[in-house]
This record gives sequence, C-alpha cells and structure tokens, in this order.
Amino acid sequence: MNELLDAAIAYAAMGWHIFPCKPHQKVPATLHGVKDATTDPDKIRAWWAKWPEANIALACGEASGVYVVDVDVDKEKGVNGFSALSELGPTPKTVKQNTPRGGAHYFFKAAVPPRNKNGFRTGIDIRGEGYYVVLAPSSNGVGGYAWENPPDTTELAEWPEQYRPEPEKPRLAWDMPRTAPRMPAGASEVRARASAYLAKCEPAVQGHSGHAALLKAARVLVEGFALSQSEALDILWSEYNPRCSPPWDQGKAADRRDFERKVTEALKTPKAPAGHLADAGQNMTDAQLEVGRKAAAALLESAKPKPKAAADPAGKTFAIPDHLFNVPGLISKVMDYCLQTAPYPNRALAFAGALALQAFLCSRKVRTEGDIRPNLYLLALAPSGAGKDWPRKLNKEILFRAGYADAVGDRFASAEGIEDEIFRSPALLFQTDEFDGLIQAMSKTGEPLYENMLGMLLTMYGSASSYHYRRKKAGDQTGGAVCNPHLNLFGTAIPIHFYGALNDRMLTNGLFSRMLIIDAATKRKGQPSGIIDPPESIVGIAKWWKDRNPGGDLATANPVPVTVPAKPEAAAIFDGLRNECDKEYNAAGSEDEVRRTVYSRICEMAQKLALIYAASADAGEPVIDGQAARWAAELATTQANRMLTLAAQWACQTDTEKACASILAKLASASDQTIGHSILLKRSKLLAKEFEPLMKTLIDRGDVGEIYVPVKVGQPAKAYVLKENQP
Repeated sequence: MNELLDAAIAYAAMGWHIFPCKPHQKVPATLHGVKDATTDPDKIRAWWAKWPEANIALACGEASGVYVVDVDVDKEKGVNGFSALSELGPTPKTVKQNTPRGGAHYFFKAAVPPRNKNGFRTGIDIRGEGYYVVLAPSSNGVGGYAWENPPDTTELAEWPEQYRPEPEKPRLAWDMPRTAPRMPAGASEVRARASAYLAKCEPAVQGHSGHAALLKAARVLVEGFALSQSEALDILWSEYNPRCSPPWDQGKAADRRDFERKVTEALKTPKAPAGHLADAGQNMTDAQLEVGRKAAAALLESAKPKPKAAADPAGKTFAIPDHLFNVPGLISKVMDYCLQTAPYPNRALAFAGALALQAFLCSRKVRTEGDIRPNLYLLALAPSGAGKDWPRKLNKEILFRAGYADAVGDRFASAEGIEDEIFRSPALLFQTDEFDGLIQAMSKTGEPLYENMLGMLLTMYGSASSYHYRRKKAGDQTGGAVCNPHLNLFGTAIPIHFYGALNDRMLTNGLFSRMLIIDAATKRKGQPSGIIDPPESIVGIAKWWKDRNPGGDLATANPVPVTVPAKPEAAAIFDGLRNECDKEYNAAGSEDEVRRTVYSRICEMAQKLALIYAASADAGEPVIDGQAARWAAELATTQANRMLTLAAQWACQTDTEKACASILAKLASASDQTIGHSILLKRSKLLAKEFEPLMKTLIDRGDVGEIYVPVKVGQPAKAYVLKENQP
C-alpha cells in the first residue's frame, strides 16, 4: 500500500490534474513538468511505480478548475504572509492545506481566473494557469503538507476579489511593440528562406528553456527575416510547433497567448537590425570572414587608451560602455533584479555579480571548441559605501535556493585551504570583499603565505581543462586528483588600494592578466531596499544548471562538458583578434613585459566571455554567434587596454611616485578638484614631514597649484588644486 499513490488517484478522480515531483522536493520528476499533468489513473500508477516516494503536484488553472493563494512564512527572513493576508480582509472558508514551513495554500474556483502574480503581497503568491503546488501527504524531508480543510469534505469558494492581482499596466507609447514591415517583392522567397532557417533551430522542450527557444524562433522570423506578425505566427504554428515537445495547443487561449507574447517581445526588444538574416547565405564567404577580421581589428584599435586630460591625471575611473552591460538571458535577469532591490543600485556591480554567477553555474558543463572553460576571476572596484555587498548576497541566496550552499565561500586563508575546498566541491564560487589585503600583500615579495596563495590561484585557473593533483599531507599520503577543477572568484576592492598596489611584478605575475577588472566607481544614489527574494524565473534557471549533467553524472570524477560551437562570423572575429594581439605582442618586444603579458591573454579572455554569454543567452542550446563574439572581444580589449593605462600611471618604480599618484587621484575626485591643506594631509595618511616634500614635488612639476581660500574667521587657508583648474 502506497499512501502517496492512493492520494494521487483520489485527487485525479476529483478532476484534479496531477504529476509527480522528485521525493521531498518541488522539482518535477517528469520531462515536461506541469504539462504532463493528467487524471489518467493508469499513467499515475506507472509514475508511482517508477518513483514510489514521489511528491504529488497539482496543476493549477483551467484544467483542474483550481486557483491557489500561496501564503509563505520564513522566520529567518522575517516574512509572514499571514500578516499581509489579514490586511486584505477576512478569508472565506474554502479548501486549505498547511505547508511544512508554517504557511498555507487556499484553494478556490474562479469564474474569472486571476492572473499569476509572484509577490502579490509580502509572502503571498497567486498560482493559476501554468503553475503548480505540492499536495498532502507529500513532504519536504523535514515536515509534511497536511489538509486543514480537505477537498473531499470542503467546498471550493469563489475567488475573492481582494486577492485578485491588479491588471497589468497599460503600455506607454514607447513601450508599444514595433510593427514588422510588410514583406517586399520576393516575399515568397524570403518566407521560404525563413522556413529553411527555422527548420535548423532547436525545438522548444518544456522544462528545458522551452520559452526561451520559442522566443528565439520568433526573433528569427520577425527580426532576422522582418516578417509581419501574422506571417510569423502562421509559420510558428504550422512549422515550428509540431517539432516542440510537447506541442502547444492552438485551441487553448493560454497557448495562443504564449505565441503572441513571444512575437510581440521579439518586436519590442530587438537584439539586431531588422532583416539581418534575410540577405545572409547559408555559408560564410571569404569576404564575410574578412569583414569579421576587420571588425576584430577595429575593436582592438577603438579600445586603446586615448590621451587623458590633465583634469584626470590619475585615471581614477574606467567606466565600461553602457551597451556592454546588455547580455541576454540569466545575466540580464539577475542584473535587473539586483538593481531593483539594492539599497544603492550600481549597474557595474550588478553586472559583475551576475557575470560571476553565470560563470559558476556553467562551470564544468560547457567548453569552447578550443577547450576554453568558463572559470572566471573577476574583480570589481568600488569605494566604501557603494553597495559592494548586495550582488554577493543575491548570488548566495540564489545558489542556496538552487542547492549550491556547499559550493559558495566568502574567504580563503591559504593555498591549502583553496585546494581542500576544490576537492570537496570541484566547482566553487568564492566571493570576497577582502581582496584589498590580498592585493597589497601579493605586491610584495618574500611572504610565503601569499606567494603560495598566488601560485595556487594560477594553478587552479590553468587546471580547468585538465587535472589538479593534490598535495600529500602528514597522516594522509593518498593525494589524489580532481578533474577539471573550476574555481571562480568574485572579489571587490577599493580602487585606491588596488591602484596603490600595482607594480611591474603585479602586472606580470599572471594573475591580473587573467582577471577581468571592472571599475564600478559611480556617484551613490540610494533607494528603498527590498528583501532578497529572487523570483523563480532566476532560481529555476540556477536549478536547471545544477541538474544538468551532460555526458554523464558530473558528480563523478570525469565530467564531459558540452562543446559550444562558434559560428563562422564569431570564429572570424576571434581569428582577427588573435592576429592583432600577436602583432601588438611582437611589437612590444622583450623590454615591455607588461604589454606582452596583457596582450597574450586578450583572445583567451574574449573566448571565455563569449562562452559565458552564450550560456546565459540560451542555456539549452548555447551557440557563440557574432553578437556574442563582438561583445566579448570589445569587453576583453577594453579591459586589457585599461590595464595598460593603469600600468603607465601606477606601476611606478619608487614609493615617492606612487604617493604622488595617490594624492593626484584624491584631488581629481574632489569637488572643484580642490582640497584644503589639513584635509589632504589627513586623507593621505602621511606624516607632515613626508607630506610636505611630496607637495613641493607636485607643485614644482606643475601638476598641482597652491592657493589660499577665504574662511569665516581668521586668515585665508592654504589649499591645493589641480594645475589646470587654478584661478
């Protein structure tokens, strides 16, 4: 006798459509999840014969005739949905079950179905068409679901209006979707080519980024071939839908809306010029490949540092062009949510956190055709109080909910500690705000602790596509090896500390040429912060990556990652970038080791970033296309040339020059680029006998002017100003 099976059969007899979830979880056990829900007792028996301890899930919405108010309680986060529920008025008596964490599900029927709404109120979600809830007597491994008002003895109440989510806001003029142009002469040929292209696109598989695949197909038609909305819908239904698993039902209003929304979204949020595929051949010609090579050369040239004005002598910020923050898929989702909830939203920090998260999620699971892996060392520079902790907190919450709690760390004390952690979890994400001390210690020589740590970080970076052999310890001579260790770093540091630690040794030791360094120093503008409660659209993708095991179980010793192909246009861009970097490397010569070190890593970093971009844009079928390659090449070259600028400005040979550069940076960032004598002395953290000679040097060099400013009482006070701003 199986209590779960008996309950599932009983629910199905009531007309409720059910399907199994993994034992003690809310994760569907079947391939298509909620779309597999049924009332067929034979299918239900087969499921529970296969998974006897499976939880029971109810498909909400029209088929079951049930809509749910989901009330959550989370004492650790201070969330109590019942408080918000009480503010909406009395709840009519209806079918109700209690959930393991102290929350509840209220079940209703609805003549006018409510729309789904996550976060309807704090701790309250509305579940309808396309959503599901777990039913008693299922459990989460700690506690169980239990009926308070069972469905066999309690009548479903009509949906209360106080629980109806507000209608979606009407679109403003600039939000309205673009209207695709009518097809020009030769339309039948364009349609035929669009159909042929679409036939090569991967079908949508429910539960495996199915909606993303549908949107991609819609983009091919309305954006790539500039077809009209009606033409695109006709092709999607007649040619694309039959290949999907399972196909959408054109007779259902909800399924029709899915298609219409995807076409509308493709028109509303274009990612490329309209008709960009209409003139593309099936294969890249030599001329087109040459265009890619020229594009790479142009990117490299445009990213070279320009002469800087005297007003910015220390190069205090290196802002990333705003368009480089636009990465489709998970990175954009995480970035947007971070900016919505952070007390001090910062686009560069949000981008850095989201990029690090995606790199970790696809670690040991994807690689390029050249066997480059997605492991990423990323450093974000921002001053104190800029909100550096929020992206780290968000990543930790997402990964905890996705089941990655053991793969996230916030500090490492030694090389041995890093090695021990990587053997415990071969894919790791370290997020730390303690990079300042590590940077400054590494800039010096002779400290074994940091020398060993630096060596371990470099070893781990280079072992991502091979093996790392563990040291033998006293009392344990077994050693051992880990295959494809992926260590990902997301560090933050204060810019002035980072700049002050730069020297030739730091720039040539290999670590910084392998790091992506993002300057996030922007003006602070706060907003009311939110509770970190990432939506299922984000957590679900993280869970999908965790469960994805290409080539076998990735928990075993030898993972087999998916090889992500590069389209010809992307390959041409990388070839051109490699050639241009080789020219720069050879031109530098042995006397400029910093320049050679930086240029030796640009192409590898670009391919690594393009791989992460592809994994974000389409987790199910990632492909490195021209858009991914251009984005990655521009970001990699921009950051590499930024490093060369830093080298010229900060990698000084003497402590005196470094102290002068630090003072110039403080003046450059001050209001009117002027600071009083006593204030600048305090900020420099120097003794007066050290400070005075430095200021005399800067004044004699013509970098700084000495002025006197009026004060309320007494004689005018001495101050310093950048020379070009001196009256």
